[in-house]
Amino acid sequence: MRSAIGNVRGGIAMAWHSRAGKRINPMADDARVTSIGTVGAGGTRRVGIVLKDGVHGVIATEPIGIGETILEIRGVVVDRPSRYSVQVEDNLHVELPGVEGLTGSPDDHPWRYLNHSCAPNAVVSGLALVAIKPIGRWEEVTFDYNTTEFELSTPFACRCGHCGGTVIRGFKFLEADRQRGLYSRLAAHLRRKLPAPEVP
Repeated sequence: MRSAIGNVRGGIAMAWHSRAGKRINPMADDARVTSIGTVGAGGTRRVGIVLKDGVHGVIATEPIGIGETILEIRGVVVDRPSRYSVQVEDNLHVELPGVEGLTGSPDDHPWRYLNHSCAPNAVVSGLALVAIKPIGRWEEVTFDYNTTEFELSTPFACRCGHCGGTVIRGFKFLEADRQRGLYSRLAAHLRRKLPAPEVP
């Protein structure tokens, strides 16, 4: 069952992290919860989609523990990146079916609304998004695009509030020290590009 909610306020006390890391109330007049309905592990509804200041984001609708699957990345596999695709292997990207873009049902492909953060609370592992930190109810779910994308099709200036506005272009463009520093969070196809870290 899907539910779409527009211009909601009052009744539900929820907070969402803005790009600057501050908690805001999406129940305010200028915020909309556009969807709560993605089914996660165990058949529970784990995430919803929020629109705030013209930017969509994914929020947890229940507490999510470290190591728990948040959602699955489903779509069509293509050989070139797009603005909304997620790279899952060398030259393989999961893309939205057809020309859906951001106008289709948010419940079908919520991963397309995942925002980048340089201090994320989730990672992509195979075709799953997995929590690497405890995620509270109504907290935004984010991942570091540099941990999946070798080269982004559409680079952008980061607004996560943790990095000072670094341009996010993909793993290929990171300095070697930064690449090695991300090793534990890298998707398998990027991890293979680095030597395994030495164990003391």
